[in-house]
Amino acid sequence: MNQEKINLFQARDFGETFNASIKFLRQNFKSFFKTIILISGPLFLLSTLFGIYYQTTVSAGSTINTLSMLGNIFNWKYFVTLFLSLLAGLSLIGTTFSYMICYHKNGPGNVTTGEVASLFMRNIGKIIGGFFLLLLLIIIIGFGAFFIIGLIASIHTIVAILMGILVVVGLLILGPPFIWQFSTFYLPMMHDEDSVINSLSRIREVMRGEFWWTWLLMVCNYVMIFIISLVILLPQIIYTMVIALSGSNEGYSSLTFILISSISTFLASFIYSLFYLINAFHYYSLAEKKEGVGLMERINEIGVTPINDEFKQQY
Repeated sequence: MNQEKINLFQARDFGETFNASIKFLRQNFKSFFKTIILISGPLFLLSTLFGIYYQTTVSAGSTINTLSMLGNIFNWKYFVTLFLSLLAGLSLIGTTFSYMICYHKNGPGNVTTGEVASLFMRNIGKIIGGFFLLLLLIIIIGFGAFFIIGLIASIHTIVAILMGILVVVGLLILGPPFIWQFSTFYLPMMHDEDSVINSLSRIREVMRGEFWWTWLLMVCNYVMIFIISLVILLPQIIYTMVIALSGSNEGYSSLTFILISSISTFLASFIYSLFYLINAFHYYSLAEKKEGVGLMERINEIGVTPINDEFKQQY
């Protein structure tokens, strides 16, 4: 049975964005998660297992003094775990957006893992480069902002308190829309085969005038993903509490803990594909409102619709 293609470039309100995301997930559930598991799964499995190995070594490590404790925490295993987690996260973003681009091109039931993997691999350099470029800009801007805030706050204790409150409020207001831009600019970069800088400019342009809708969508998106992840991680959380109450660190190296932690963390990691899926639908909606890309594509499709055989025979 032919499935109706979901128009990605379509203006949607807040509720419709979530509904379209769920509809897309239901329509492509098997194919979507199969593709993610095959492409991103090995990296997530590796990062999960190495993360658990790191956690067990930290739990069993020495805590004689502060210096040795810090050395036990921030060792080479920590940085390897961080690096593997970063690669796994970027592969999940790239795979999710690659799948949606292939869906937009081919329609439901016609997206193959090989095509998604090919698109992702063509863009992997720009994905990694874009992440580190934006991270560098954040660090530079962050250091500059905190330096200025520190100078102003040094005037008086009351001023320092007020500046601290303003920083927290500012992060609560600006944080969600910025995170949306940070996690979504890869989509126009891959979809339009554009540069990182142009994609960052485009993502900011389509959000212009839609700041508060983006803020609300991101907050609700985060709350939803947090609740789902918490449910999946509940067995690991409960078992960790049991080990902590036992007063012994030996439980962290037990086979039971390793299995529970591995399965829970592995499954919870893939839930974030839904987070990026909703972000992508929001981008497509904003782009359609600004530029009408989807409307023009549908008009062009009408002009190239093949004439059926019966009509050809009559004329």
